[in-house]
Amino acid sequence: MAQHDMNIANQGFPATRADINNALQAIATNNSGTSAPSTTFANQWFYNSNTNKLFIRNEANNAFIEVATLDQTNNEWQITTGQISAGDSDGLVFKTDDGTTRAVLDDSGHFVVGKSAADAGATAGIELRNDGNARFTKAGSTATFNRLTSDGAIATFQKAGTTVGTIGANGSNLFIGSPEGTDAFIGFGNNIVRPVTSAGASRDNAIDLGFDGMRFKDLYLSGGAFLGGTGSANKLDDVEEGTWTPTLVGSGGNPTVTYSVQDGRYTKIGRIVYIEFDINMSAKSGGSGAARISGLPFTKSSAAPKFSGDMGMLRGGRSTALDSTKRQSNFAGTILGNDTEIELAHTGTSGSASDYQISDIGTGRIVGSFQYVV
Repeated sequence: MAQHDMNIANQGFPATRADINNALQAIATNNSGTSAPSTTFANQWFYNSNTNKLFIRNEANNAFIEVATLDQTNNEWQITTGQISAGDSDGLVFKTDDGTTRAVLDDSGHFVVGKSAADAGATAGIELRNDGNARFTKAGSTATFNRLTSDGAIATFQKAGTTVGTIGANGSNLFIGSPEGTDAFIGFGNNIVRPVTSAGASRDNAIDLGFDGMRFKDLYLSGGAFLGGTGSANKLDDVEEGTWTPTLVGSGGNPTVTYSVQDGRYTKIGRIVYIEFDINMSAKSGGSGAARISGLPFTKSSAAPKFSGDMGMLRGGRSTALDSTKRQSNFAGTILGNDTEIELAHTGTSGSASDYQISDIGTGRIVGSFQYVV
């Protein structure tokens, strides 16, 4: 370590040689010392051996500019100046020792990592843009957020400094939501989506799905819906509507029929099936035995007795295919357990029920509606 005034005095040779060596030593050691050189020059280097700071003299030769701090313990160089400026249009480019560009702060103020220029996320890398926008691009997962140890928020979203949403963890489960109004968050885990608090704890019987004027459109379920309770009796597992094809058949043989109308519709809610049918026969021949309407969309439960669990009516005024002498009586029908046919019947003035026979059926219409249990 040495400093020198860089002036070789007019003197004898031994002294001149020592003076030159001292000047060269000062140059070689960047004028190192515990304080600045007493004689200074523009663009002169100075290393402060007390603070381990490296300086260069300014062009006006009236001050030293701090360049860096040298960590003599870890052999590292630390930038300590308040400003770093690029001298060309390439911005600041950070490269590793093999010359590979690792990061760039371009002249527009975009900072990119893993690529050489900002391109709005077109290629893999990180862009921190001058408008406050950030883009993370790669083939695969683009970001990992890891909260250590405790439960709580992993990411917090704000608008104008006010929190509007949170994504967090409760145990091994993720939750997401907004603090607007009451504690209405949604949690995910254990094969369920569940209502939770802002801390991710379960919240029972407190959060609505949709609102007046804020309805969801369609709900697709492969299982059932529990209404008013959580027991098996509260489970509604089937609601559907559809069509079926009503067909006139006979217990002793089916007739040959030409239909101009053959319309059947049903609504099923849980185990209850409501059906309507309308057939219009332009021609009919053959067949024998009791008359029945076949083709029901669901088989009646075999656990229900023959005359329980179903009810219905034949619309006599519109059922012109029925024997006109019997259309004045009461009409009835029943569905046998484990069957998909309606037995057509009528009751006379005595109140006794009799089956319609195929021979009682002519051309024209048979119209009816029934309800039964499956």
